[in-house]
Amino acid sequence: MTFKKYITPLALGALVVTFDISVAFDVPVIRQIAGFMVLTFLPGALVLRVLRAGSLCNISRMLYAAGLSVAGLMLTGFLLNAFLPLVGVAGPLSVAPLLAAINILIFALLVIALKQGSLPSGILGVISRPRVAGLVSPPVLFSLTLPVAGVIAPLADNSTGSNLGYILLFVLIALAVVLAATGRIPVKTLPLTVMAISLALIAHFVFLAYPFHTFGGGDRGWEFYLSQLVITNSSWQPSLSHAINAMLAVTLLPPVYANLLGIGLDWVFKIIISLVYSLIPLALYQIYRRQISEKGAFLAVFFFMSLPVFFTLTRSISRQSVAELFFVLLLLLLTDKDISRVAKSVLSLVFGAGVVVSHYGITYILLFYMLFALAGLHVISRLPLGRFRPGGVDDLDAQGDRLPRTGGLSFTFVAFFAVFALGWYTYVSGSVNLATVLNLITQVYYESFDPSVAPGEIVQLAIGVQQPRPYFWVYFNAVVQHVAQFLIILGFLGVALKKTRAGFSPDFAMMILASFLVLGLYIVLPYLNYQFQVFRVFHLTLFFLSPLCILGAESLARWLSGLSRLPRRMRSLASANRLLLPMLIMYFLFYVGLVYELTDTPLASVDTPVLFHRFRDSGEPSQKEMYYVSRLSTADHAAVMWLARYKEGATRVYSDTGFFRSFLAPYPMPATELTASSDPREVEGGLIYLRVLNLKDGYLGNGADYYDTGETSQILNDIHQRRSQVYTNGGSAVLK
Repeated sequence: MTFKKYITPLALGALVVTFDISVAFDVPVIRQIAGFMVLTFLPGALVLRVLRAGSLCNISRMLYAAGLSVAGLMLTGFLLNAFLPLVGVAGPLSVAPLLAAINILIFALLVIALKQGSLPSGILGVISRPRVAGLVSPPVLFSLTLPVAGVIAPLADNSTGSNLGYILLFVLIALAVVLAATGRIPVKTLPLTVMAISLALIAHFVFLAYPFHTFGGGDRGWEFYLSQLVITNSSWQPSLSHAINAMLAVTLLPPVYANLLGIGLDWVFKIIISLVYSLIPLALYQIYRRQISEKGAFLAVFFFMSLPVFFTLTRSISRQSVAELFFVLLLLLLTDKDISRVAKSVLSLVFGAGVVVSHYGITYILLFYMLFALAGLHVISRLPLGRFRPGGVDDLDAQGDRLPRTGGLSFTFVAFFAVFALGWYTYVSGSVNLATVLNLITQVYYESFDPSVAPGEIVQLAIGVQQPRPYFWVYFNAVVQHVAQFLIILGFLGVALKKTRAGFSPDFAMMILASFLVLGLYIVLPYLNYQFQVFRVFHLTLFFLSPLCILGAESLARWLSGLSRLPRRMRSLASANRLLLPMLIMYFLFYVGLVYELTDTPLASVDTPVLFHRFRDSGEPSQKEMYYVSRLSTADHAAVMWLARYKEGATRVYSDTGFFRSFLAPYPMPATELTASSDPREVEGGLIYLRVLNLKDGYLGNGADYYDTGETSQILNDIHQRRSQVYTNGGSAVLK
């Protein structure tokens, strides 16, 4: 019995030592796999044991462990960077200090947990011993094929240019949803299926570019550049005035993973951050199943994942991917009744701080949600239950005849969150992030009341003000979108009028209302769309609104089945599954572009991999631009790497604007050395970079306005006469 007590700590210690040895001798594969498990799950799992978190289910325990571990890595890096230089240690974020700190942390937690007697007899206590029969069941094996297909599809596209892999992947995902909704995939396997779909969708976009370490535009270039600075210097310089520099999800988390796992920073962004981000749908499934049902939760999560922002986000804005993980874990805490009070308080503080140091935009949105929920619950708590109670709101904690003031959200936590955010953005980022939001508020206030500023095209399509392009399948897509919106509104009315069986916590119910308010602001304040793309905000609101789509379908099915005037056969067909499944499948297939590909529908713009071949073969420069942003050509990549190494002290590098932000910044070339110029004849001194789009396709431009091929040819001839070519690879060139 005494020896059995030490089985778990010995096994965990052996895992850590194995990782240490693999780091010391740089053992490939073992270092990466063991390191990922140790860094991403082990510290958090031990913290949960030390806190005696309660009788958590395996999934919740794993999710909390991941969130705590990721936050712990950022905190460890921050403390090492702050204090080791004070005692004369250079390179506080190099491998040796990081590895020593992680070992001290893990073994200290092991000792504390062992003394408490809180370690289980099984390894980690995170996952129960699986049954072999369950692991090889057809539903499990089918689910496991999805992420494999998600990796193979883009790799096949990279090598052959064929999109057949994407078509097969999307058909398999749609089939998985149908099997789950009809009960062919059992309820106990639904979490695995959710995770499999999540990984497949993320992988099919993440592995798209070739070479692997190229980036798809957005802020990723600056994120990579700032992370690379930390790795190069083995330290983080918080004094660097840049809005992203204060975000530890960029400046500390990727360098810590890269140094300890012994992999390139590009692989951290593409693989490690993506794996962490893929946990979000699983957390949403946990949240939804507590408030509706397991099958309804699965369909709601699939609805959430169908929006392209979900599977494109990790490729363009990594820090938001990490912030959303902490965001969803806070929501999971709000709905978790199994976790102990102490653990809930500690985890709330950790995850709240994690949001703040990961993404300032998500921080402000979360603060708005929490303030709105607190204010709303304060008002509702004064109303008698007999007069007003939102239907579907779980009032098990109500006392007397009034709703509780709050569920899991407290004024103390919201105050901590606001003060911590204010302090971090004032003293660490040098008020850059605060100035950004203040400027945004000022611009939105003045510009939104300008009658010449109209809501964006997507908003106008959503509210029916603007007609879609005159093609049948584009119209049909608009109908599907409006059906989804109708079901969300119907679900909300069902909750408000007590017509659903949902058990939303009071906090969650108020955040649902806040989501409608946020989306409404895009109609009355149209300038918002020019600062925050409505799709990204809609993606965030779906954290709360996705279950309403399912509840709306159930309400509609009940209403139709109760109509006596309908024929009996029609009433029998009016089930939630039969109403909802076709809409969800079509919603998904439209957004991933499969319907447009199979019907060869002309489109003004497409942004999914199955349709990227249209960019490649297009005669429109803007579409070719998007193709090259999605995948950096081999010639461009080779030229960028040469330029980063041999720019010979040039003070400036000039390129057309479509390229310099996304691909020159990460390698690393500071922004002060990069200048956009759509006409290289206008610049003096420095180096001029000409990419494949310029030389092979004959376009120069800024992403919105391009010279035609004749004008481009004349410009290139002129510039070659004035400057000498110092590098060329047949596709790209550098001129001096």
